[in-house]
Amino acid sequence: MGLHAVLRRAAPLLLGLGWLGCAGPPSQAPPPPAYPPGGYGQPGYPGPVADSTPASEPPRGWNVPQPASGPPSAVPPGPAAPVVPQPPPAAPAVPPHGPIPEGFRQPVPGRALPSDAPAMRYAELRGSACRALVKQRGLPVHFEAKAVAHVATAVRLTGSMHGVRFVTAPAPSPFGILDCRLALALDDMAEVMARFGVTEVRIGSMHRPHARIRGTGKTSQHSHGLAADISAVRRHDGHFVAVKDNWGAKIGDTPCGPSAPMTTGDADALFMRDMVCAIARAQLFHHMLTPSANADHLDHFHFDIQRDARGGWVR
Repeated sequence: MGLHAVLRRAAPLLLGLGWLGCAGPPSQAPPPPAYPPGGYGQPGYPGPVADSTPASEPPRGWNVPQPASGPPSAVPPGPAAPVVPQPPPAAPAVPPHGPIPEGFRQPVPGRALPSDAPAMRYAELRGSACRALVKQRGLPVHFEAKAVAHVATAVRLTGSMHGVRFVTAPAPSPFGILDCRLALALDDMAEVMARFGVTEVRIGSMHRPHARIRGTGKTSQHSHGLAADISAVRRHDGHFVAVKDNWGAKIGDTPCGPSAPMTTGDADALFMRDMVCAIARAQLFHHMLTPSANADHLDHFHFDIQRDARGGWVR
C-alpha cells in the first residue's frame, strides 16, 4: 500500500486527535453565568447591553427574557415582606351635642338683641348689599328673574351650604322662594347644624303669599320670604330625625335655658333640643317657634327675621 493510501485512511483518526494544525483537544462551551434569584433589576444581575436587532423584530439576547418553552424553573422565594400593622378604619366623627351635656340648658340671650347680632344686621340690608354679600360668600342661590310680590330680593337655593343640603319646594311652587336676607341667615344656621353632624334639612315652606299670623291678622314673615318652616333633618349617619315627637317638652314649657325641662331620655330629642338652642344662642333669627310654642308648631320649627324688629326670642 502506498504512502498516499495510508494517509488517506488515517486522516479521520489524526483529525480526532488534533494532530492536524490544532494545539489541543476541541474547546468546550463556557457554562452559563449564575444570576442571583429575583431576575432583572436585582443586585448582581447584569444590566442591558446594546442590541443590534432591528426595531421591527423582538429583542433577543442573554439579558432579555424570552418566552418560556416549558414549565418555568423554580426560583427560591425571597424573604417575606414584614407585615406592617394597619390602624383600624376611623369611626365617623361623633357630632357634639353642645359644649357640655344637656347643652339646651345653657343660658340664652335675652329678648333685646344687640345691633351686631346677625339677625339685626341681615334684616336691615338693602337688596344691593344683600346681593353683594351673597356673591362674596359664594352662596348657591339663583336670583329670580321676575319680581315676586312682597319679597324684596327673591332667590331659590340651588346647593348645599357648609355641607348641609336644603330640601325645598321646586319651581314653580312659591314655597321654595326666599328673600336674599333669609339665605344669609340659613347659611349661618347651616354652619351651626354642621357641627351637630346634620347633612340635610327639610323645609316645608318659606314664601307663602299673603300669609297671616293665626288669631292676630298680622302679616307673617312668610309673606315676605323671610321665614322658614323646618320639619326634619338628616344626620351624617343617614339617621332621619323629624321635629314631631322628638322635642321632649310640652306646650308652654321653656325650650332653652337653665329651667328648660326634658320629658324624655330619647337621644333624638336631646339632639334636636341641643341643636335648636345652639341656633338660638347664635342670634341668627328674631323669632323661633318650636313645639313648646303652640299646637300649630308641634311638627315643625318656624325661624324668621323681621325688618325693624328690636328683639328676639325662642318659644
